[in-house]
Amino acid sequence: MRKKLFRLIAIFCALSFAASTAVFSQAASITGTVKDPAGAVITGAQVSLRNDGTGETRTVTTDDQGRFKFDRLAPGRYTIISSRTGFKTAERPVIIEGARAEAIEIKLEVAAPDVKVDVTSKGGVAPNTEPAYRALRDGGKFESYSVSNLTIKRDVGAITLRSGRVCFLPAVMGRVVKAVFIGDGEFTLTPQIALEKRHMRLITEKESLIEQFAKAVFIFTDRTYEEIKRQSQPVTDQAGATDLINDFNDRVRDRYEPENIEAQILADVYGPERPGFFNAYMFGKSMSDLRYYIRPRGISTRSLIPEEVALINADFDSEKFGIIYLAHFESEYHNGKASSQQDHRFIDIEHYRIETVIDNSEKLTARADLTFTALSDGERVLGFGLLPALRVTRIALADRDIHFIQESRKQDGSAYVVLPEPLVRGRQYTLTLEYQGDRVIQDAGGGNFAVGARTSWYPSVNAFNDRATYDLTFKVPKKYSLVGVGKQVKNWMEGDFAASQWVSEVPLAVAGFNYGLFKKKEVADKEANYLIEGYATTTLPAYLARAGDEIGGMTPTRLLDNALVEAQNSMRIFNAWFGEAPYGRIAITQQPQPFFGQSWPTLVYLPIIAFFDSTQRWMLFNRNLTSITEFI
Repeated sequence: MRKKLFRLIAIFCALSFAASTAVFSQAASITGTVKDPAGAVITGAQVSLRNDGTGETRTVTTDDQGRFKFDRLAPGRYTIISSRTGFKTAERPVIIEGARAEAIEIKLEVAAPDVKVDVTSKGGVAPNTEPAYRALRDGGKFESYSVSNLTIKRDVGAITLRSGRVCFLPAVMGRVVKAVFIGDGEFTLTPQIALEKRHMRLITEKESLIEQFAKAVFIFTDRTYEEIKRQSQPVTDQAGATDLINDFNDRVRDRYEPENIEAQILADVYGPERPGFFNAYMFGKSMSDLRYYIRPRGISTRSLIPEEVALINADFDSEKFGIIYLAHFESEYHNGKASSQQDHRFIDIEHYRIETVIDNSEKLTARADLTFTALSDGERVLGFGLLPALRVTRIALADRDIHFIQESRKQDGSAYVVLPEPLVRGRQYTLTLEYQGDRVIQDAGGGNFAVGARTSWYPSVNAFNDRATYDLTFKVPKKYSLVGVGKQVKNWMEGDFAASQWVSEVPLAVAGFNYGLFKKKEVADKEANYLIEGYATTTLPAYLARAGDEIGGMTPTRLLDNALVEAQNSMRIFNAWFGEAPYGRIAITQQPQPFFGQSWPTLVYLPIIAFFDSTQRWMLFNRNLTSITEFI
């Protein structure tokens, strides 16, 4: 009996194996590609396959070609669910019959602009939570020292602490980087080159500057802590230190400050191979907000200013407000190595891929992929030129959410990313940023919109100083027109939105767009070998509407042909003098601003008065602004 039972079990197992083999030998597969509305592949999309009969679900992620695959599928009804941040989730039914291989293409629509991204609820990383950054930002108890006739010499500037106390904030990752001084101090600076001496004389009436101060704050990543501690005596008196650092934070964390100081410190804390910097903020007797900077990586990495030493009077109410001294290191002049061509970059941006949605309330929602190559080893903190009103919701590296910094828009709201690992020179990286907000576009009435934040509507890096290619997709209310840099390669309708894709094949220094209820004209100039486009509105902006009614017959499109002719002549002159321009296209666009214009690669923002004739300008501006009766 037992032998018979074993034999039955063996037969059952054999039959089961044979049956399963037969099923898998007849199993089907599904392969596919996920694309955006413009036809570009979407990498990192989540694709799930649900068996409608059993409820079983399998999930894969699209590769760098936007592809996915499901193998060994039994016949039946299935549903494919595709999703990616910034896009609407798509579902598609599929019926499997027999052992066929199904090949499908899925297109994801851009997410509706009113979708709010809550990174914390999706397992993302909340801003400003990186531990070392939080320690720098929050501060702590002081360590105090008494000083007497102690001099801190940094390049051509010298700070003498005649008497008083220096109170250091706690170390972060083993490094002390902040201190306050209360007592009697003096700052002196004598330029070493004739040009800077002349500039100093224009501002101060002397070739040297001497400023007395009773309070100061020092921010540093060099050996300042060790230098002061070695020449001072420890004390317990910390009176006034907390009030001073709080007052300082109120000043430098103001909405108008371009940089987040703690983010700058963090870059050095995480990059010990960096040459340390030194910032002195002195509240002087004649200059209440005097700032002396020693920054070996350049005074401002955002605008790639090559000079490393600066003295600035930051008091807006002072007649001497502005830059007092800006130069290279004294040693560079002595060694003949000072050069305006110095390059302090540590990444080279190569490509931006940006998908942007603008809704009827002028809110902008976007996703940007930045591809760059590291130019040096060890960097972990990168800053972006993004408008603080545009709030970052997520930053990812290779689909991994990572720490980022962006304080309140009413404070030092610049955006930074903290990389999980140091950069490796020569390696290519792609960062993904998702953000949304307003204040980029303002409705001026009559279908006219003022586009602001022209270098910071996207997370730019080294704008105007670093060239990159751009792939820009825009989705706007369908009654409006949008014109971008590069060339328009696609346009389509998507519900209540008009979508367009603009691609630059030639690297550009900056990217931008204009937006409004435009009428378009274009001229293909064979002599210049250039396509010239013109965009203007039929209605004046609100602030000019009443005056336009009184004058009568004022519509910007009336003089659009004139603008095109002037652009043709300009292109021909350019070609004759400098050779053929590389872009092949230029768009001349109207903006509501009356006395201000800008020229981006392939895109010109022309003041609205360029679309008025001289008589209209003369009548419009009360007949007393003769300087604008002719527009040049």
